[in-house]
Amino acid sequence: MWTIIRQSKRAKSISLINLCGCSDYWNREKERPQVQRGLEITVLTDGDVERIYLATSDKEAQDAVGYQLNTGKMN
Repeated sequence: MWTIIRQSKRAKSISLINLCGCSDYWNREKERPQVQRGLEITVLTDGDVERIYLATSDKEAQDAVGYQLNTGKMN
């Protein structure tokens, strides 16, 4: 899984790109990546979370993608 994280004062962007099972040659045609299930991502923040946006360009996964937001405060 290739991860790209971008952050500004107001926002954080986390991109996950599935390259599992694909060759790592940039100039060759890519195989279809292996489906990944049950991924869990933990993001620590130093403030309240106002919104979370989730997007996928994978037509087959659009109905299957979901997320659970846990905003419990740490002790």
